[in-house]
Amino acid sequence: MAGFNRPQTYLLSRLNIVWAVFIIIFAAVIVRLFYVQIVRHEYFATQADAIQIESLKIEADRGKIYAFNGGRKVPLVINQRRWTMFSDALQIEDLPGLLGDLRALGVDLDEEQLAGLREKARYVVLERGVTDERRAEIIAGLNHDGIFFQKQSIREYTEGGLAAQVLGFLNADSAGQYGVEQFYNQELTGVPGRLRTTTDVRGVPLLFVEDNVLVEPQPGQDIVLTIDVPLQRIIETQLAAGIEAVGGRGGTALVLDAETGAVLAMANNPSFDPANFREAELSDYVNDAVESVLEPASTMKVLTMATALDRGAVGADDTYYNPEFQIVDGLAIVNFLHQDPGYRPVADILALSLNTGTTEMLKRLGEGPRDTIDLADRQALHDYYKQRFRLSQKTGIDLPNEVAGFIHPPDHPWSPNHLYSTMTFGQSITVTPLQLASAYAAIFNGGDYYRPYVVAQVGDEVRQPEVIAEDILKPETIADMRELMVEVGQRSLSDVQYEQIEVSGKTGSAQIVNFETGGYVDGAATGLMIGYIKSSQQTLVVAVIVEEPQVVFAGGQGARPAWKEIVKNIVALGRVSP
Repeated sequence: MAGFNRPQTYLLSRLNIVWAVFIIIFAAVIVRLFYVQIVRHEYFATQADAIQIESLKIEADRGKIYAFNGGRKVPLVINQRRWTMFSDALQIEDLPGLLGDLRALGVDLDEEQLAGLREKARYVVLERGVTDERRAEIIAGLNHDGIFFQKQSIREYTEGGLAAQVLGFLNADSAGQYGVEQFYNQELTGVPGRLRTTTDVRGVPLLFVEDNVLVEPQPGQDIVLTIDVPLQRIIETQLAAGIEAVGGRGGTALVLDAETGAVLAMANNPSFDPANFREAELSDYVNDAVESVLEPASTMKVLTMATALDRGAVGADDTYYNPEFQIVDGLAIVNFLHQDPGYRPVADILALSLNTGTTEMLKRLGEGPRDTIDLADRQALHDYYKQRFRLSQKTGIDLPNEVAGFIHPPDHPWSPNHLYSTMTFGQSITVTPLQLASAYAAIFNGGDYYRPYVVAQVGDEVRQPEVIAEDILKPETIADMRELMVEVGQRSLSDVQYEQIEVSGKTGSAQIVNFETGGYVDGAATGLMIGYIKSSQQTLVVAVIVEEPQVVFAGGQGARPAWKEIVKNIVALGRVSP
């Protein structure tokens, strides 16, 4: 009988073990709950918040951009209020009725939007870019819960595509691209606000809880450009007309205040509309005045002549022997138009654009014999180009993507004498239009090199002109250069001469480099004209570049007509007066 009692004892023992395990587990759960809810309550509450609460950025209003019309500030880029209409489908009681009202108001929803509404999604965008008037119309035409509007801001360009490359635009992420929108992006952007809000499992804000904490955004700073709006219109109009008249491929123009470095106008053609930038070619965004280089051609002769005068290599009233051609390193230096050999006044080097004349000046720059070119001559020219006129280094303008250009070193191993001879008339050297205009400005403003700039004011901070280098040339050199250039103006620009106003400039026909062969493209050239308008009160430098004009003389026939029309309009506008 005793044997029959063993299974019952075994069963009771197993039940006791189960109860003991259960009691242990229950006790562990109680202890864990006590630990979580009492001991570590704050820690786990914070962790839960981290999972369910998300900090959302509220975009700040972007700073506006102004320019000048005379002495008055006018807006170029402003912000327009728009609205994003969205729904919280959980709050919609009559979906068929709502859809009917939306259709009546002209709100057409796609399948994805309809699916979101049917699936009770908490955030479904129904329409973007809603104006105030449209918002009022929709609100008046709806009698349903669950429809909301979120404010947004878009850029509006009051003058359309005016100064497009100077302004730039905003990309899809509202970040500045090109122009001042990019360079001053941080100042314009401001400081975003923060919305601390509970979200669902998909990260969609549950916008209707009481625990939201709002930190107000700080708007971006306004900026004021140095751009003169009427002058900007003039150069854009005249550049486009000039390009069309000569069948050019494109071009660049700028007007620089030589007394301050302020860029009063800067244009490129082709251009684009910043409000519709996606419709433009990528190349249209590029500001060729600062982002592209070219050979300056004969416009460089002004800098070469200033160097020769400042070095004492020649006097403004001197004559010199000008050969029919020059042989340097076994290679010929010739003039574009044939000139008989003989003694000529120094002024003819600029007035007749004599390559042989600038080569003759190079021979005299060093301390050695004047009938040959040596390292001392090359070194002197290099130092003036780079140190005095600041070529091959960025100007430091407050625009993005500026390039520096290039000057060959004076000890270049390959035919350096011929190389430097061609540099005296603007070949084998590259510059930006802005570099060249800034160098001219330093000569004709009296010798001070100003850093060029396009923004006159950021917020409450008014920018002051910055002199980078003072007295880059001797006063007598500057006086001599003005004397020579006045003669050039009288001989080649007789139709834009004014009482008590100096107007002069130099043209150039730049051959276009063939990067495949290392030579030049046959039959193609870019026309340049750089010059100045000077009165007792103002000095403005005007630069015009026309790419591949279909004319014989790219500079004289391609760029000079547009340059003269710009000068006439500047004087008529009263921007330079006696």
